[in-house]
Amino acid sequence: GLVSDQVHMALVAGLLALLGIAGWRVAETMQANAAIDRNDPAGALRWRPGNPQALLQQAEAKLTTRDLDAAEHLARRQLQATPADGRGYRVLAQVAAARGQPDRALELFRIAAKRAPRDLASRGWLAQHALEQGRPAEALAQIDAVLTLSPSAGRRIYPVLVQLAGDPAFANVLATTLVERPAWRGSMLAALRAPKGGDPVAADRVLASL
Repeated sequence: GLVSDQVHMALVAGLLALLGIAGWRVAETMQANAAIDRNDPAGALRWRPGNPQALLQQAEAKLTTRDLDAAEHLARRQLQATPADGRGYRVLAQVAAARGQPDRALELFRIAAKRAPRDLASRGWLAQHALEQGRPAEALAQIDAVLTLSPSAGRRIYPVLVQLAGDPAFANVLATTLVERPAWRGSMLAALRAPKGGDPVAADRVLASL
């Protein structure tokens, strides 16, 4: 009947309108993602003002220029879009550290590492903080995660660990970690025994505890 035809046409029109909106949103998302791939967060935000990855990139860029207020504002916007993403907390932690707020920075970095366990910057800061506080076991737990997630980071980390292993207390903690046979054990032992850059005394001390 006429009424049923009118209802049918209204449904079709509604579906087409929804498809049009959905299609436009897909196009917006594709354009935003393309801008992110070009390292153009501003361009991405023009397409999708709440794009979390673009907001994060802009926040990180503001950090490098020491624009702390802008970095904090962008990180909070990023967290509003993706509350579970720990990287936003890491930016807030970096802001707090730059402002000389170590307690707040520590709290935020811990949240960041918990919510984004693959975020190496958070784990690196926590490792450094633990070393400064005289907690080598805690530091090595973070370093273990970094080396497991990013083996290539060993090029920078192993020489530091070799130097730290010159301290007998740290060498003992390092040996305790290596007993667990982490994936980087062989590379660490090779760094300790390397003719150039190694430390034979520390190497003997660590090996004796294995």
